[in-house]
Amino acid sequence: MTPDEQQIETKIASLGLTAPRITPQRIDSLVESLTFDIHHIPGTTTILASAFLPSGFHVVTGSSAAVSPSNFRYDLGVEIATKKARELAREKLWELEGYMLKQTVHQLRGVNAADALDEIRATLEKRCGAVSGDASACACPGGPCSEAIAIGRGGV
Repeated sequence: MTPDEQQIETKIASLGLTAPRITPQRIDSLVESLTFDIHHIPGTTTILASAFLPSGFHVVTGSSAAVSPSNFRYDLGVEIATKKARELAREKLWELEGYMLKQTVHQLRGVNAADALDEIRATLEKRCGAVSGDASACACPGGPCSEAIAIGRGGV
């Protein structure tokens, strides 16, 4: 957890915020699970370090390069490129995990809303023929339920 993340966590705790969210511990765990594929581009001083999750998903690639070939040291280039990839991956993982959580919450709310509408429609069908088109079955023909039913099938 970075110092900035620790500061934010303290504020979140002091505010008593408990809604679903991504925690620094989750990101720490993902960063620790990363593996790095190192590649030296032949004929250059460029080193690439690609970060992968255990699933094989490529997260980011960090790079390093020496301006002067006489300053190039493979091990130092790997260290720098890997450090950059780890930092970039941390930022990208916040974004990816945030997206995944947002989509999950959205889908759950959509499912709950759809279930609620189905329940409302089923209740109205039992009580008011306006939904089925049989006005004689409606307890209040021409009354307030006729207008309220406009949100029935296809109206939402």
